[in-house]
Amino acid sequence: MRAFTAPLLTFLILCICVLSLPVKAAERITPKQGRAELVVAILAQNDGTEITDFLVPHALLSEAPGTKVLAVAEEPGPISFWPALKAEPDMDLAKFDAAWPEGADLIVVPAVHDPQNARLAAWLRAQAAKGAFIASICDGSLLLAESGVLDGHEATGHFYTEDNRRTDYPHVTWHANRRYVEDGRFLTSSGVSASLPASLRLVERIAGPAEAQKLAARYGIATYGPQHNSDRFNVGLSEISTALTNFLFGWPRSTYAVLGKDGMDEVDLAFAVDMGARSWESASALAADSAELKSAQGLRFYPDMSMEEARGSLTLALPGDSRRADVTLSSSADLRRDMLKLLEETHGAATASFIATQIEYPLETQLP
Repeated sequence: MRAFTAPLLTFLILCICVLSLPVKAAERITPKQGRAELVVAILAQNDGTEITDFLVPHALLSEAPGTKVLAVAEEPGPISFWPALKAEPDMDLAKFDAAWPEGADLIVVPAVHDPQNARLAAWLRAQAAKGAFIASICDGSLLLAESGVLDGHEATGHFYTEDNRRTDYPHVTWHANRRYVEDGRFLTSSGVSASLPASLRLVERIAGPAEAQKLAARYGIATYGPQHNSDRFNVGLSEISTALTNFLFGWPRSTYAVLGKDGMDEVDLAFAVDMGARSWESASALAADSAELKSAQGLRFYPDMSMEEARGSLTLALPGDSRRADVTLSSSADLRRDMLKLLEETHGAATASFIATQIEYPLETQLP
């Protein structure tokens, strides 16, 4: 018995020692030599970029000390977000390259309408060659994989495209059940709602955990680690039936009119607009009487309707907006859960669940 006990105790002690070793923190993302600020480019395709994938990292990275965050579109002119809204980028690719010939320090790639866009893929290859750290949100990983820079690396993306990613980009090691995957100079995330934890992780790697945790508290994020269960999400007969029923019989269509104003928060705006437009029987719009609005994080948005026109819609006031509305969203921390409750009350539980599935929102956890 003693002969067995001694090796067992030794083994247990070794296990405890290994488990107690500090986890090596990922390297900080720092500016290139000679730069006082981290140059961050949030990439967009003009004719179709997922709104939450774009606005959440744009907002959170703009809040990180020591960053210069730029909305960079493929071409001059407004960005048409999917599923709704338009905004003016800071510059296009040509102007960015002229202003920053050494390249960006950090690039964020949202899901775009055409992930096989040759120009965007070539630009990402060039930026990777210049040493940029590149992060993708949701199926921004498709564009990143198309560029070839993910070959030989580990990555993830939206649960729905997992099989296609494995087939189309076999030189990438694709992971499921991960909120985000970090590999060298790359960070890739799962579906839409992963924009929050992934962006918080980027803030941590730029400015430290205290800054990230401060932002996490604002948006009600208990933890922003990579833990995630993508296997629970599925688009099967139930989801397809809900979508078709809403599309064919959901008349008249409803519109969620978000009351816009200067200084509105981009994270709140993104989720309210995105979730409101995913029922297949409703749309989202930005209402204001001015021709242009500027967000708290500096983006210029073009309203879709006047306040008078919004009266025929279900009006939403974002947190902090005291104007009269049909629904006032109480806080940034509770906004996503409140939106799902509203959608369930308006469209039914099956539709609310379908919307949560589309954005890969983990209802069973305290994650965003």
